[in-house]
Amino acid sequence: MCSVLESMWREIAAAHGKRYPHMEPQDAVKLLYQQEFGGGHLIRDPERALAILKEEWDGMDEADKRKLPSVEPIGNGYARIYFSAVENEDISLSHIWRMFIASSETKRGSMERFLKKLQEFPSLAEEGAFSFSPAAAEIYTSEYREGGCPIVSHSEAYKKAYHPAYRVIDGRYIPLLPVIRAIDSLMLKKSRVVVAIDGRAASGKSTATELLASLYEAAVIHMDDFFLPLELRTEERFREPGGNVHYERFKTEVLEPLAGGQSFSYRIFDCGSCQYEGVRNIKPSSLTIVEGSYSTHPYFGNSYDLTVFYTVDPQEQKRRICLRNGEKMYTMFRDRWIPLEEVYFAECRVPERSDLCIEGEYTESF
Repeated sequence: MCSVLESMWREIAAAHGKRYPHMEPQDAVKLLYQQEFGGGHLIRDPERALAILKEEWDGMDEADKRKLPSVEPIGNGYARIYFSAVENEDISLSHIWRMFIASSETKRGSMERFLKKLQEFPSLAEEGAFSFSPAAAEIYTSEYREGGCPIVSHSEAYKKAYHPAYRVIDGRYIPLLPVIRAIDSLMLKKSRVVVAIDGRAASGKSTATELLASLYEAAVIHMDDFFLPLELRTEERFREPGGNVHYERFKTEVLEPLAGGQSFSYRIFDCGSCQYEGVRNIKPSSLTIVEGSYSTHPYFGNSYDLTVFYTVDPQEQKRRICLRNGEKMYTMFRDRWIPLEEVYFAECRVPERSDLCIEGEYTESF
């Protein structure tokens, strides 16, 4: 029985074969190689990579810049982001480049799995997934294996028909494109931008923050460092919407010095030990991200330039929490922490007050 990834390869290959009827065997193998290993194999000199990207963009005519899709899934968590995203999504070339460079550090591929999927290639042609014949697929894959499975370019027929201009990136950047657009717009107007990412447990807040921080070299502040200390954990406090976070300390130790554009430190509260465990030092940055539930509490006023709310389907939320924290901890989330969050979201109208709302994470679609 083939694995999920191998099955996905077949679905995606067939979808691309239908979308690009001028695809030749080497184009299909290139797709498979990118699906397995991403685009990092193209990077030797990052600065030169940016220069080449700009040369490709400048060499495209205006029609080509607009007619291609913005993004296209290729499987295994990777996607092609086309230069047309500059026109269609208002994403800068430099951010396509930076997403490409950051994605090159993601290592998911396996030569063993690649070769297994390569064996499926002729049978896909037999099923009519491509315009070329099963014999052409068999001949190409045989020669390709004998040649040591090198990196290949698109065929001349593919280039002539589709004028492909893209980079392969980690697909998790795709849902972040609206956030990147908004941040870029703000950074054109301000020297320092502060973003808050609020939202439901296991909705993708931490992943989004990590990816954004890698693009912008942002300073990051986690609301988890501001759990309520024991002496404040009263029933009256927990009846407050958002009362289970130490919002007073957050305002004093973070928001006030952050507004002044100065370096500062704040104490880290560890929920496991219920003690303050060290300090976190924050230096001034062109972008600062405050991540975590309760980060847009009304007590903080208009402290942010951009607010983002992340949400997730309850069943998917349960799956992620069980995977991350275990079944036992999910019971604690379900019975205690999630109800407190939901009261806060509803009574403080957090989704409605947020500048952007994002649901779910990147998923493959064909």
